[in-house]
Amino acid sequence: MSRRKLLAQAHWQHFLHLPRLGDLPTPVLFAADDFFDFVAKHGLADPRAADLALWSRADARRNPAERLDQLVRAMAVCIPNLLPTIEAAREMLPRIDAKPTPPALSTEEDHTSEESPHARASDEARGVLWDPIVRPSRKPPIARHVSLPPDALPPDWQAALRRMAQGLPQNGIVVARSIVVRMREKLCQLAWSAHRAGMAVELTEATVNCYQADLTARREAGL
Repeated sequence: MSRRKLLAQAHWQHFLHLPRLGDLPTPVLFAADDFFDFVAKHGLADPRAADLALWSRADARRNPAERLDQLVRAMAVCIPNLLPTIEAAREMLPRIDAKPTPPALSTEEDHTSEESPHARASDEARGVLWDPIVRPSRKPPIARHVSLPPDALPPDWQAALRRMAQGLPQNGIVVARSIVVRMREKLCQLAWSAHRAGMAVELTEATVNCYQADLTARREAGL
């Protein structure tokens, strides 16, 4: 999209009269436009710092701090009252521990789909959002045998896991990675049990009972 077409959009009409708008570099305008789309998509009448921090990390190709820098330049012209919130969002960007520890998983977990802690730290340092559905780049040491892969889960389950991992707009909640992993693996196991029994993969009393029966059988067999 060209700069002219960008500014021709309806939501920019409120700002065209501002004298310094024409001085903003095109990349800054595109960053602001992306932010406006984010606000509209999530219905954020009064964006909070957590919302801005989430927006800054939504583009894996860009550094979150750079995205917020561009937003500062744009909002200094368009919505100056938003500047303190942007600065608060900058302070919320995660600081990566030099020695991250892997999440503790029970013996019932598959231990197959998690990247190494060093890979996770590298992703976060580069501003890359963790996707709990995408398969790891390296082949896991143990193949899945009692669970389906995450990308075989129903679309609404995948969407819920992604929202937990990447942040829930307007409330600032990002669920701990170890919790998301554990929940994902339990869902993958339940889906495997339902699929093996010829049942629809959904959360019902029947599928939960089927999963519980498989889980009990494995434990009694010492597996």
